[in-house]
Amino acid sequence: MIEQGEKRRPVALITGASSGIGREFARRLARNGYDVVLAARRTRRIQELARELEQRHRIRATAIQADLSATNSVKQV
Repeated sequence: MIEQGEKRRPVALITGASSGIGREFARRLARNGYDVVLAARRTRRIQELARELEQRHRIRATAIQADLSATNSVKQV
């Protein structure tokens, strides 16, 4: 939730954020001031990335465990 007086930042949803190009997109977007929503199957890896990005770039990062080949996960995200 945005607190009163707090500046809004753009938000990006990154799928496949636990490794490879998805992880790199997350890092670059956070470095550029975006809040990020990280979606991937590997919970521990995206939670670690979320903590790293929040600490390093002072943005908000939300980790969502999801297998986007499953319909229920797509609806969750």
